Amino acid sequence: FVLSSRDRKSIGLLTLLDHEPRARTDDRDAFAQALAAQASIGLENALLGEKVQIQAERDKHVAEVFQTSMLPPVPDRIGVFEFAKKYQAALDESILGGDFYDLFAIEHDTWGIVMADVSGKGLKAAVQTAMVKYMLRGFAHENPNDPGCVLSLFNHVLCNASAGG
Repeated sequence: FVLSSRDRKSIGLLTLLDHEPRARTDDRDAFAQALAAQASIGLENALLGEKVQIQAERDKHVAEVFQTSMLPPVPDRIGVFEFAKKYQAALDESILGGDFYDLFAIEHDTWGIVMADVSGKGLKAAVQTAMVKYMLRGFAHENPNDPGCVLSLFNHVLCNASAGG
């Protein structure tokens, strides 16, 4: 009996061996057909599960690369300040998300330091994080000596974006 996928492609073969040869009956054929149908579903689900697992591993790798690329290089020292860094997602399933930090030069001796958590996890939060990171950098470069102005502009843009306008 041929095992078929939902789209009618052959994915296997069920062979029944009867140690007591007798004439085939309609009941035995019906049972074998039902068994083949169930085996087809089980095999196809297993194959799909394997594909899903492979895709999930690829997605996780892409997420890790994306998240890591969002984190800046951090020098050991800037002036009298020493720095260290560590980034660790709270959950392995949510390696891609909205947690980030940034350290960037604004002017010769002026640096911006940001630690934030954009609400949510996954690709949507990661995209929002990228927008937040570069928006803050842009406002800081336009207003290097006025952090209050930077945050006010940033807040205004975020509020308008979340209001849909």
